[in-house]
Amino acid sequence: MSPTSQSLSDVPSVAEANEAIRRFVADRTSWTQGDLAQLDLLRTDWQRAVRNEIRPIG
Repeated sequence: MSPTSQSLSDVPSVAEANEAIRRFVADRTSWTQGDLAQLDLLRTDWQRAVRNEIRPIG
């Protein structure tokens, strides 16, 4: 397994991924580079979850 691939069980549901993004961005008024990097990772998880609902990974 490559370092960037995830097993099916590691992929959150769309609702879980969406909630993680909502919690992370709640009440933020400024963003550091680290914050933006974390948001990008959360978006990547959300995209995986959406793709997984469209067609299972693996």
